[in-house]
Amino acid sequence: MYFSHLSDLTESEMQDLKNALNNAGEMAEDSTVAMNKHQIKANEMMIEDQWASMTDVIGKYLSTSTHFTELDSGIQSAILGNLENLDLSRIKEYGGEVMPFLYAEFLEPLDGLSEDV
Repeated sequence: MYFSHLSDLTESEMQDLKNALNNAGEMAEDSTVAMNKHQIKANEMMIEDQWASMTDVIGKYLSTSTHFTELDSGIQSAILGNLENLDLSRIKEYGGEVMPFLYAEFLEPLDGLSEDV
C-alpha cells in the first residue's frame, strides 16, 4: 500500500498502519530480548569457565607453597578438593588480584595452624 501523504489514508487504513507498526516494534523488541538473554547466558558460561580455570591455578599455586605442602596430606587433599566451592567473587575485595587473595585467605591462615588442631 503506497500513499503520497498520510492524509490520503482512511481511518481504517490508519488503524491498520498503526497496528502493523506496533507489531513490527513488538517483534523487534522480542528479538532483542531473546538476543540479550542468549548473550547473558553465554557470558555466564564464560564466567563459570574462567572461575573453574582460576580454581585450578589457585590449587597449583597452593601446591608450591611451603605453608601448604607442610600440612598433612589429608588436609591438602581436602583443601584442593574443595577449591571449586570457593566464593571467588571475594577476589574483588583484593582489587581483583589473586596473589593478595591467596596470601590473606589461605597461606597466612595456614601458616598459623598448629599440629594440635
